[in-house]
Amino acid sequence: MLISWEFSEVDLASCNAEHLENLIGELIRARRLGIHLVSISRNTANWLIQNLPLSDFYKRQLESFSRNYTQTGNYKKTAKCYIAISSIGHDYDKMAGGVIRMSIKFILNTHILEQPKIIFENIDNDGWFVDFSIRNVRRVTKFPKMSGHKLHGGGGDVVRVLAHEIDNKNIVCLVMDSDKKYPDGPSSQKVDLARKMINDKNWPLGFVMPTPCHEIENFVPLQVVKEMVKHDNVEAANNLETISQNERHNNCIDHDKYWRWFDVKNGIDLNDKTAANQKCMEWHEGKLGLIGSSGEVKNIVGFGENIIPRISAENPLQALLKDALNRREWSEDYVEYFSEISWILAAERQTVT
Repeated sequence: MLISWEFSEVDLASCNAEHLENLIGELIRARRLGIHLVSISRNTANWLIQNLPLSDFYKRQLESFSRNYTQTGNYKKTAKCYIAISSIGHDYDKMAGGVIRMSIKFILNTHILEQPKIIFENIDNDGWFVDFSIRNVRRVTKFPKMSGHKLHGGGGDVVRVLAHEIDNKNIVCLVMDSDKKYPDGPSSQKVDLARKMINDKNWPLGFVMPTPCHEIENFVPLQVVKEMVKHDNVEAANNLETISQNERHNNCIDHDKYWRWFDVKNGIDLNDKTAANQKCMEWHEGKLGLIGSSGEVKNIVGFGENIIPRISAENPLQALLKDALNRREWSEDYVEYFSEISWILAAERQTVT
């Protein structure tokens, strides 16, 4: 995560010297290990060099922070969220624009300067896809690298894992399926529980990131899935493509597009009245009505559990996916989501082993 330190001389002079030296050491460690993206202003670095009895190593590192400030200081302009080290007398304030002001004492008494944790419901599939997308989509990252320790939430265990990391006072990001079945659908119980957990524990560095679509598989563009199933499930893929074409013709807004909320794994069966509420079923009926076949279409079969595992195992599919992710249509829908995750994990390149 971006950690910015920009104090006035008055603020610095009022700080405990031991706390300042401890913070300098921790920030140097975080940068050298590639854990965080650290920015220290020139004035702050110069004051510390001139007024504290620091080792030559600490002084050289602060001089390096000062030289790099032209670049690192600009990160604040585009960061979706960042920590601003502050002289406030309490622990933290959450400000507008994703800025979290934190006192030096609070930072030193937590694990904030350790590697952030990122929790997935399925570390193999979801973790691979998020990592691939952030690495391969242009416009997502504007910094050297990302650093996050991946944790497996195991579906129903995600809230328990989240609670454990919050209790340990770590920066933690939970990536999870929204499980919404239509645009105005309610959040899933797991999403609500995760958000409540963070609020109840009053932790400012817990981030719940439900997908802005039904589930992770919906991020995979339809044209990629069509290529994968061209020898089976052809009818389902063609029906979904027909819906997509008619949506484009009707200037359908992005948030209302059918592929965004279609259950990629299991499909949809309008004959199953227990599958969803009436509003949801009416929305799906309207979308299936765009197929325009002579017989009324009541169901579209899903594509199973192997969409992401197949892509992760086959280089040609990865090349196809990379190209599709960088097209304007996908980018306009989803770049913002992946950009938010990437800023939580923003870091320097590691300089020590």
